[in-house]
Amino acid sequence: MNEPKNDGGPAFPQPFLTDGEWRLKSPGITLRDFFAVAALMGQIAYRGIPAVTCHGAKDSDYEAEAKTAYRLADALLAERIGVADDVDR
Repeated sequence: MNEPKNDGGPAFPQPFLTDGEWRLKSPGITLRDFFAVAALMGQIAYRGIPAVTCHGAKDSDYEAEAKTAYRLADALLAERIGVADDVDR
């Protein structure tokens, strides 16, 4: 069975206190999703993609851009863990 992907946890958690215990009101989007959105915005701003121009866009164009955005997000999460490990030493 595949290990669950590290999603980085909630990007903007909303904690609240109830019965003397902190809980999350709404976990919102994951940090992985947030990083992917940022990566996709950068891709679009840098070179544009058919989704923006809508000229001759194919499903494969959208899928390739989304996969690239999530690969970048995964790399950011991995680096974040590596940096945290370096700080702990």
